[in-house]
Amino acid sequence: MSEGGEPDPGARFLRLLWCDSAGLRRCKVIPMAELESTIQKGLGLTKACMACQIWADTCAPGAGLGALGEVRLMPVGNPIQLPWHPQHAICLTSLHDPPGGQWSCCPRAALARTIKQAVDAHGLEFHVGFETELHLSRRQVADAQRSGPDSCTAVDNSLYADSLALDAMSPVLDTMAESLERMGIGLVQFHAESGSGQFEVVTQHASPLIAADQLLLTREALTQVAARKGFRASLHPKPHAAGAGSGCHCHISLRHQVEGEDGESEAMHKGALGLTDWSRAFFAGMLAHLPGLMVFTMPSYHSYLRMQPGAWSGAYRVWGEQNKEAPLRLCTLEGFPEMTNMELKSMDSTTNPYIALAAVITAGLLGITKQMDLPHPYQEDPSHLSPDDAAAAGLEALPNSLAAALEALDHDKDLLEALEQTVGAELLQAFLGVRKAEAKHFDSEADAILYQRY
Repeated sequence: MSEGGEPDPGARFLRLLWCDSAGLRRCKVIPMAELESTIQKGLGLTKACMACQIWADTCAPGAGLGALGEVRLMPVGNPIQLPWHPQHAICLTSLHDPPGGQWSCCPRAALARTIKQAVDAHGLEFHVGFETELHLSRRQVADAQRSGPDSCTAVDNSLYADSLALDAMSPVLDTMAESLERMGIGLVQFHAESGSGQFEVVTQHASPLIAADQLLLTREALTQVAARKGFRASLHPKPHAAGAGSGCHCHISLRHQVEGEDGESEAMHKGALGLTDWSRAFFAGMLAHLPGLMVFTMPSYHSYLRMQPGAWSGAYRVWGEQNKEAPLRLCTLEGFPEMTNMELKSMDSTTNPYIALAAVITAGLLGITKQMDLPHPYQEDPSHLSPDDAAAAGLEALPNSLAAALEALDHDKDLLEALEQTVGAELLQAFLGVRKAEAKHFDSEADAILYQRY
């Protein structure tokens, strides 16, 4: 992860942060005086932590984890000072299972393992960046005991990139931006989005592991700074039924590092739209396996409420160049080939970013292994089509519920088998156990619970 430097001498406590199978950020706190001991021995944590359900600290049936067993939280990187809470610093963690090293259900280890497989098998290098959307609201004093979206009032009713919305909320947004920069997280831009009280924060690209680390810290900064300012920052994918949903769009590019016989990197051999053969095969794998892949990138029951035609979320399995209604959008800028990347719009902030990126890379590697190629880009707006017309045009609707995505994954045997090798069978079982339980448990009355958690 990026190093934020040694914490200020005034920092008395250290937060050890991890992300569970439900996508919740959790932490334990130690006095700074215990840091050296914790580096050596770790901090105890029940194995059940990766099987807990979002509505209660109980293990999901079939997740393979329960009351037995303990792992150790191990700090990763240097402590980073929390700008909004000077007495606290923070560290990301990995989960170890002594004496055998990293635990089989450690999400960070799963992503590291996936990246290593991509490097060892194909000599690939990845860069990943994220766009995090959020809704800012004011809590209604009269409903202080309530936690659902109806207990909060959006800070504005503005439109996309509205300068008035930006100016009105600049005391919060500026502090968010400053906090990210002080934590060593590169900020690219921020602006007002389409929904009431909705904003987007774009952070710099990095290697997948660092990008996932920074995404967790970004979520911490955005939500905690808002709370300190007296606002509620929700990362919920659909906090208001009538408004725009919030995604966490993932931009990914790759480079093949193996040199050809002439000494020129094969990454320089670009075809149509500036994509190398390696990139085309990788993105073709993502597209081919997208229905099942969405279990990992849109893993919440409410993730699918934002998957509507016309909502710029990508409701059909297509890809296109600069097509905002395609779930895979090729981003290009003439004269700047190094900026070419693929945006995955089918992702939101209910993800565990390590597991999500491991799954995305796994699907892409399948495309390379099977020498897939992308179909012709779809350069129309599919949201204008009726379901019958879309079907007649050969457009496949993506899953419209978590249950449907789980069913698609169950039928995608190639992806499941590959995930067992990258994510690992034990973590895969725990993650899917939690998500199957969520699909079975939740209904339309679950808004308040999920709104509070994210």
